[in-house]
This record gives sequence, C-alpha cells and structure tokens, in this order.
Amino acid sequence: LASDAMAERPEARQAAAAARATVSTAADVVRVALPRGPRVLVLRDRAAPAVSIVALWSGGVRFEDARTNGATTLLAALLPRATRTRDARRLAADLADVGGTLVGVAGRDELGLRLEVLAGNWERGLELVADCALHPALADDDVDRARRDAIDRARLREDDATTAAGRLFAETLFAGHPYRLPVGGTADSLSGLSRGRLAEHYRRLYGASNLTIAIVGDVDVERAVARVAALFADAPAIGQAPATKPITVVSPSVVAAPSQEPPPPPASTEVFRLAAHDDAHIVLGFPGVALADPDRPAVELLARVLGGPLARAVGAADVVATTWSAVDGGAFAIDLDGAAGGLDATVPLAREALARAVSEGVTQAALDRARRDAVAAHARGLERRADVALALARDEAFGLSPGATRARPAAFAAVTPAVLSLVARRLFDPAHEIVAAVRPPAPAAVAKADAKRPAAAPRAPSSPSASGGRRAPAP
Repeated sequence: LASDAMAERPEARQAAAAARATVSTAADVVRVALPRGPRVLVLRDRAAPAVSIVALWSGGVRFEDARTNGATTLLAALLPRATRTRDARRLAADLADVGGTLVGVAGRDELGLRLEVLAGNWERGLELVADCALHPALADDDVDRARRDAIDRARLREDDATTAAGRLFAETLFAGHPYRLPVGGTADSLSGLSRGRLAEHYRRLYGASNLTIAIVGDVDVERAVARVAALFADAPAIGQAPATKPITVVSPSVVAAPSQEPPPPPASTEVFRLAAHDDAHIVLGFPGVALADPDRPAVELLARVLGGPLARAVGAADVVATTWSAVDGGAFAIDLDGAAGGLDATVPLAREALARAVSEGVTQAALDRARRDAVAAHARGLERRADVALALARDEAFGLSPGATRARPAAFAAVTPAVLSLVARRLFDPAHEIVAAVRPPAPAAVAKADAKRPAAAPRAPSSPSASGGRRAPAP
C-alpha cells in the first residue's frame, strides 16, 4: 500500500478544494460534491463491524453500441483483478490483509466496484478501490481469459428460447438505442473486444465527472471525504481521451450516452425467430417507465398484481409478469412458456386478462397482497450494508432523489387501486404492443403444406416464417 507520506501529499493539495465542496444532508446520508468530482455519499453506522464502499459510474450498456457490446461486463470482471502497480497475486494479498472482498458491478446504466472491508481498515480498502478504478492493468492474458468466459456464457444464453425471446422483444422495443443490446454482450461482439478497444472505451467514457463513491459503516465523514478527494485528485474527467462520439453531461450525476436518444414507443408489431432447439417462448410486452418516472412504484405493484390473473387466464403456471426501469426507459413484459403448439392460444388469453385489468381495475385486497410482497422483497434487497451502499450510489448516479431506493416502502404505500387502474390504462395500449415469439422450425411436412396455401390473414404470433421476421399483428 502507499506510504503515509505519499497519501498525505495529495490530501494537502486537495484541502482547499474539499473546503469548497458542496455539502448537503438527506436523512442520515451526507452528500458531498467535490469541485472536480466524484460525488461522495457517507452513511455512518457506528455499530457496523465492516465498511462497504461502492465506486459507481453512470454508463453501462447505455454507453455501448453493436461493436462494443459486452465491454461493461468485461470491465466489471477485469477492474478488480489487477492494477498497473499490483498484479493479481499482490492485489489478492492486499485484500486479504485488510479483510476485504472486491467485485465488479455491471448493468444497463452502470459500471462499478464494490468492496466490503473490516471497519478498522476502511482507509486502506478505499485506496485499493481507487487503485483499481484509476490504474486498471487490463493485462492481455486477463482480457483473453475474461473474454473466453463471457463468450461461453453468451453462447449458452443464445441457445435458450426464453433468453432469445426476451432479446427479440428488447431489440424491437429499443430499436436504435443501446438498451436493445444484451447486458453480457453477444459471442460476436465479445470476440471483437481486444485489450486496446476495452482500454479506449474505459478511458473515454469513465472518469471523475460521472463517478459516485458511497461509503456505509463506522467512518468519520470529514476524513472519508478528504481521503476520496486526495485519492482522486488527478482523476481525469470524462471524455478527456480522444473521442469518436459526443458526450454530454445532462445533470451533475447523469451523463448522456454518446449520440443516443430514448426511442419513441414502437407501433404494435409481432416479431419472430427460430429457436435453436425444440423450445418455444413468447413475450407479450409494452414500453415501461424510466427510473425517475413517478408511476414506477405503481408499475412494479401492477406486475405483482397481474401474476395470478394471467396464470388463471392462460391456464398455466408458467406465466410471469415482469417490469424493469432504466435511465432512458423501461419495459413491461409477460413471459409465456410451454410447448410450441400450446402457446398459439395464449396471447389472446393474456390480452383479455390485461383488458380486464384496464376495464375492471384491481381490488384493494389484491393490491394489499402485492404491496406486502413488494415491501418484503425490498427489505431483503437491503439486508446487507453493501446493498445499502450500492442503492445509495445508484440513486446518485442515476439522478434520482437522495435515498429514493430506501424510501420505496413509502412510495408503495401511496399507490391506490385508482392509481393502478390509471397506470394499467397507460401501459397496456394495444397501439404499442409487441409480441416476440421464438419457437422451433415447423416440421418439413407442415412447412410444405403451408407453402401451398394461398395468401390469407396474418397468422398467429407463434407461427414464424422460415427465417423469422416482422409483420403487422393479427386482428
């Protein structure tokens, strides 16, 4: 680790800057915006035996394109592996010495590092996080190994009908936007991610201006801010390396993706793809809501409320309603799984269930059950201080109000059956419905018979052409 003398020198240089920092407090969290970034969030917990530190950049898949898809996942695997001053063995030894565990974080809107360390060693742990963030080794051997592992995982996903249908749905909903891309990348895109391309991607898109440091545990707030200011004193701002695409800071914490705008809602459509095996899967979905949308708590509860009615309407247990939200938008999807022939009738049945949710509304009892489940799941998601640190960092990085994630139970409590009815009417608009179907190729005899039939009305959504494609939805 760096000597005390080396550590104090940048602290002295940053003393004046730290004094000019913007300080605010939201509930029990202190937020400090350093003049050059990063932003620092500290939640002091004197009873905690460990300290959790999260360094999180706004970015992720939202900063990728077809050529760089998978870069976020590879960087999340590589950043905690070695630095230019610590090889893998040395970094592992230093982590063991401070009682720390360090992992990478990757997502649609984020790239980061997460450390848990014994409370008495938090300053040394913070130095290790800073070293990994500022001086990643990205050694050729490590890149090759991480890329091979990622390609193997991507190929397994590509052979799965459920994953393929979800990807087809995303490609249609977010055409032209990076959210159409899988978080882990594809086998093709990963194969082209050389060490040089990864390093350039990292230098160009991840810097102090879109970095958040969240610290939860028994730490002195002023000392924590001073140490972050010192360690990141020379961190470059975003986009200082030669850039091929414009990058815009749209708020103090959210950086716009290069040359990307959220796409408009697509027109109603059905898309098809052939499965790799004898599996079948259909996604019936709609545009969802973004992270900052005030309807987001109601949308999450609506997904829970609809699970039972959808299963009863379709007559199968393997029906799942899910929703996700991100900085630039979101999705609401109903997954229908089963035998290819049996799926043909499920889409109209699911449509009828959604129409009833719009016309008849939701009972108070159903909403109460969904709310209890949501609050319980929320509590499980924040059981560990590391989860709290990650939630604080995400809220800041994504431009949400301080502590927004921790306040979710209050947001759930404010949802009424009337609100759910309005949200259902907003979401389940047939004009923006997408049906994404993946199923096995038709047997040769069936395909031959179909070829002799005259042109007719559009077929059911699970009857694809020989190579997949797109068409207007059936009436």
